Amino acid sequence: EYIELKSNILSPSTIDGYHRIVKRIAPELLRKPANRITTADLQREVNRLAGIYSPKTVQTSFGLLSSVLHQAVPKLSTDVSKPAPQKRIRQLPTAAEVIRVFKGDEMELPVLLAMWLSLRVSEVRGLKKSDFAGGKVTINRVIVTIREGNTHKDIEKQAAKTTDSRRMIDVPPEIQRLVDAVNGDYITTLSGQAIYKRFIRRMSAAGFQGVTFHDLRHVNASV
Repeated sequence: EYIELKSNILSPSTIDGYHRIVKRIAPELLRKPANRITTADLQREVNRLAGIYSPKTVQTSFGLLSSVLHQAVPKLSTDVSKPAPQKRIRQLPTAAEVIRVFKGDEMELPVLLAMWLSLRVSEVRGLKKSDFAGGKVTINRVIVTIREGNTHKDIEKQAAKTTDSRRMIDVPPEIQRLVDAVNGDYITTLSGQAIYKRFIRRMSAAGFQGVTFHDLRHVNASV
């Protein structure tokens, strides 16, 4: 009921994430009436989840659970101990190293859009050639993938992740040249998963292990 109440407010990817969280919660806890759930029950569940998932996954799972319970049983204390987030320390490649890996590759344009213009993968997938004009690109559309049963479905949305995500960015001539060479309306027809997997595969082959497509935004921030 809580998820349904938010279905037209939150993004499809967030709602999809909520449904995945529900599958992680212990069935015996889900079957228990909300007004009979105790703080001790919640601590046991967090402890169980911590033995299976990463601290970040435990945090997000408990975040949904506590929000639901605050709505259903406002007086219930959800103050429990949770695993501390683990900080990953890694060496990211330089922008020049990334450019060398993807120069002339079909992934070159998506990679440059993420690394040089700091675009999210959903924003890259939502871009059309018509969004580029006068040396600028307007970001006002995203494509996200959600799971429906055993299948995946692409959803195009006009609203981006936050109000600040709708923006206009200067486009360097090199990126504009690659955009002009694209056949078709969309900048890329690759799925989000395909972009992530191809990026990791190419970077790993070049000797950069554990670097994700989203890390390109960190490279951008470093530059």
